[in-house]
Amino acid sequence: MQYDETNEGVTFIRDDHAQFFYTIPDGWHRVAAEDGGTGPTSSIASTEADDPDEERKASVLAGVMREIPSGDDLEKGALMLAKGWAQLSDSRSNAVFAEETSRAFTLDGHPAATAALRADFPESDTGSLYLRMTVVEVVEGYYSYLAGTAHPEAADLRAAVDGVHRDLIVVMA
Repeated sequence: MQYDETNEGVTFIRDDHAQFFYTIPDGWHRVAAEDGGTGPTSSIASTEADDPDEERKASVLAGVMREIPSGDDLEKGALMLAKGWAQLSDSRSNAVFAEETSRAFTLDGHPAATAALRADFPESDTGSLYLRMTVVEVVEGYYSYLAGTAHPEAADLRAAVDGVHRDLIVVMA
């Protein structure tokens, strides 16, 4: 179950599957969940899906996973996931990664890591992508993630994506 709540003028998503609270930036909206899928458990976006302005599209989504690709190294796993998700935006073209950052930390008493990067697709007309991935071990051996994307030149959207990650809260349902 996920739903919107408002507290002191801040609207946020409570995602009981991912066990996260995360904020909805001003002007953004919830994206309706797809029935029966195995993908994200909740998501928000800066524009409607049919908006033609690709440079103004940004999104953040949450979900769960049983394992991370690097074993138990959350920092390495967050960066590997970020690269994998970025590559999915154009699987026909090899992404070139830049501006890579990652760090491990503790979030509300849980081991966590975040990674960010810019992906360019020189062999395609896909353009470029900014992606931030946060992975949290919510229960030993079980992980939740928060992934955000934006056009890398849209500083306001990058800041909004980073803000959602910065304000992430782990809640046990």
